[in-house]
Amino acid sequence: MASVLACVAVLAFATTSVGAPASIGSGTPSTSITAGSDTIGTITTGGFIRTYLLHIPAGLSGSVKVPLLLVFHGHGEHPPHIETLTGFDELANIHNFIVVYPQGVDNSWNDGRGATAAQQLHVNDVAFVQVLVRHLEANYNIDPKRVYATGFSNGGMLTERLACQLANLVAAVAPVAGPIAQPIIRHCHSSRPISVFEVQGTSDPEVLYGGGKVQSSVGGPVSSEHATINVWAARDGCRKRPYLAILPDAPSDGTGVVELRYAHCSGGTAIDAVSIIHGTHMWPSSTASRDSASPRDLGVDFDLSASVWAFLSQFHL
Repeated sequence: MASVLACVAVLAFATTSVGAPASIGSGTPSTSITAGSDTIGTITTGGFIRTYLLHIPAGLSGSVKVPLLLVFHGHGEHPPHIETLTGFDELANIHNFIVVYPQGVDNSWNDGRGATAAQQLHVNDVAFVQVLVRHLEANYNIDPKRVYATGFSNGGMLTERLACQLANLVAAVAPVAGPIAQPIIRHCHSSRPISVFEVQGTSDPEVLYGGGKVQSSVGGPVSSEHATINVWAARDGCRKRPYLAILPDAPSDGTGVVELRYAHCSGGTAIDAVSIIHGTHMWPSSTASRDSASPRDLGVDFDLSASVWAFLSQFHL
């Protein structure tokens, strides 16, 4: 059954289309979904029919408000891929939170670089996220103070943008291999301090650790990891130098993990900057869907998804 659903999901997300303008937030919830399973839903916003993959945790009772985690796929990818890559469903079943994997228009997100298909089509993904969250809150018992966002690559860059523009909706964010787009910095006026868990590989051949043009057919300028962290440290009013931690090393993978943590920031916020030394364009420890990848591509020194949830779940609006 799971494999059949996966095939249907890939087909559904591969055929995401432009729809006629409709009422904002109209959609098809699946309120009868069984706990511990997935469902595909749609909403129409901004003239586009938008699709999402939703996972309801196995222990959901419906009587208690639960957190919501938004997970954004990379460029050219789709929700079933990032669902498998990250393994957040299993964490959701353990920690009792809902996960939604939205689909980008033309498998891309308007992250502000001025380069993706979504931006060329004038897709407003910030408005889409607002509508999607409100749509899910109307149909599931979600705690509006515990809505979180993470994403990979293009999806990580969108997550940075959400931190700038939707800090009143999203409690904390975790961009992975997705530093902030350079044009967005000028327009980053977050409504409050926001906690950020930033992850980047120092040897990423596509999204360069030192910033500049993304080394893919899409391109577009992004900030360096250092500059991105400085943006959030300044906006969060972090007053002291960060703590430095070097995580235990797994000798077989050729990588190391260095963490900088800013803990003395406004409003009880924090910033964690995780650098994967010699890490490439990857979601660390994602062996389930990348069996052919080398250990260095996987970065097995730590479980990123578990670390993302452990960080995000500390914070609320």
